[in-house]
Amino acid sequence: MTIPSTSWDESSPAGSQGIKLGDNRIRELKTQIREVVDVDHKFDSSGQDSDMGKHNKVSFLEAADIGTGAEGKTILGGQTVNSKCELVYTDEDDNDVVITSGGGLSLPSIKMTDGNILIGQADGTGQQKAMSGNATIDNTGAVTFQVASEAQGDIIQRGAAAWERLAKGTAYQKLFTNAGATALEYGNEIEIYDYGTSLTSSTQKRESALMMAFGTTSSISAGSSVTIQNLPFTSAASYTIVATRVKTSDGADETAGTTFVSKTDGGNAVIRNTDNAAYTAQWLAIGV
Repeated sequence: MTIPSTSWDESSPAGSQGIKLGDNRIRELKTQIREVVDVDHKFDSSGQDSDMGKHNKVSFLEAADIGTGAEGKTILGGQTVNSKCELVYTDEDDNDVVITSGGGLSLPSIKMTDGNILIGQADGTGQQKAMSGNATIDNTGAVTFQVASEAQGDIIQRGAAAWERLAKGTAYQKLFTNAGATALEYGNEIEIYDYGTSLTSSTQKRESALMMAFGTTSSISAGSSVTIQNLPFTSAASYTIVATRVKTSDGADETAGTTFVSKTDGGNAVIRNTDNAAYTAQWLAIGV
């Protein structure tokens, strides 16, 4: 602030001063008033315009206490807070609202609903909002993310339109990408299919790192064949199948002889009896 060029003196002019000096005192008074008011206001030394007298800024002197609020009276000023002059507003109930703190806005002075957050709007303003959707926040800042029916061990994955719960798998299962490459699912690293004595399985096929199927045929008469259907492999080229022949008449293993297992498209395998005696076959298929 610039110190006024002429000091304020309410004892001047003296009553004994000559009248002819009155014009000097009048000009001096104008200058004194202008220089003091000009500290915070637009106050030119001459002329006139519509902005004359408007604030250029508002300067506050630091005070230990800017005053006591009362009914119909509020106060705004610079008050000492933690050894610093801060902008403080005192309401009519004499509550001090510290507006600035440490070079920024004092967040504790902003009144908000418990658990809400401040969100910027398209028009540049800020509004308090409650979090919605799958996430909530409490007044300690802790965020909780929830989906329906969540349980220990579940994971969250993005569905087609929203976040979804993926329930944990069973013991020793691993996480895989599904057949459509659209989501995650749990599955066994080795899928095992026990056909027993059946020639087909209704088990739903799944993608896995490795799959294994096995079973035992009924008796295959000489020159005949059986077809094992619905094998859980992606194609005929993606798996290997072997079989051990057991002669029906005496139950003895017969592993020698002509290759008698072949694969077809559509997840089927054919076991042919090229011998002249009936036998059953124990078979094992491994692949992906």
